Amino acid sequence: MKKIILLTTFIALFGFYGQAAYGCSCAEVKSDKKTKLDYKRWLKGFDGAVFTGKVVKIERIESNYQLAVTFEIERYWKGVEGEKVVIYTAMNGAACGVSYFKGEKHFVVAHRSGGKLYTDLCSWLGYSKNEKAYLKGLGKGKSPER
Repeated sequence: MKKIILLTTFIALFGFYGQAAYGCSCAEVKSDKKTKLDYKRWLKGFDGAVFTGKVVKIERIESNYQLAVTFEIERYWKGVEGEKVVIYTAMNGAACGVSYFKGEKHFVVAHRSGGKLYTDLCSWLGYSKNEKAYLKGLGKGKSPER
């Protein structure tokens, strides 16, 4: 009987002590379909990079649970210089990371923070879902100097 009471006490004290862990979830923002985004104005005020490119390298950064994803730039609108750029994202979708694969082409909108460019699952889903509208609204873009 003492063992049951001790076990119950142990579970009561330590079983509920842990913190809850939450996976990545993105709140969907509903917009009025009559409102049209001024893409050029949005781009002017955006602090980050906007480009299309192909993934050429993916490196794991274990110390902060991130991936450094190197893109070869095809077209750009803002925030990149040269033929390649590195974007950082969490290692997996549960931590809000974007799943990039070597050889894939993407339309990328990356936010700048601390001098680096970042993408996360929530922003990536929002931009990639509307890729055609962004590309049309932003115009032709520029090719990197090779």
